[in-house]
Amino acid sequence: IILDRVAPAFQTAVPADGSYISLAPATIELAFFDQTTGIDSAATLAMGTVLDGASQAVSGNWTFTAPGTAVFTPVPALSEGQYSASIQAFDLAGNSTSANLSFIYDATAPDAPTINPVETPTHLDHQLLAGTKSAETSLWINGTEMIALNSELTWSYDFPLTEGENSLEIYLKDQAGNQS
Repeated sequence: IILDRVAPAFQTAVPADGSYISLAPATIELAFFDQTTGIDSAATLAMGTVLDGASQAVSGNWTFTAPGTAVFTPVPALSEGQYSASIQAFDLAGNSTSANLSFIYDATAPDAPTINPVETPTHLDHQLLAGTKSAETSLWINGTEMIALNSELTWSYDFPLTEGENSLEIYLKDQAGNQS
């Protein structure tokens, strides 16, 4: 006789809850662990849903990978947008727990930032760089994030100069990591 009064424990989700991703996920995975009786795959899969940003069901197939991962494969592949997934996991004793996740799939790069004219040549050892940018982006100069992700539409940065020519690569990244 097996006594099991403990619900399965949620472990991980792929994509991670609250994430912004730049590549369409081939699957959505929610992993659970049950130390006593194991996960009831049929009961668990019957409780899975995936919705798009308009709260419409996403077509696809749920499968189960032992020991406790519910896997959703969208058919057709996901298009850009917001998604949420939820599932209630049951163990073989009937105990249950639920898990929810949401993520945004964004494969579109932000527009390149504009850069106001600068003074060159100059005798000053710094140059105020400024311009416009897309909201919800960070500004990078020569591979280093100089302005953190924010909703501002303008930017400025006091860039230190070295003697001679200073080459600059200036670009934006959005929350999903897409680069302008």
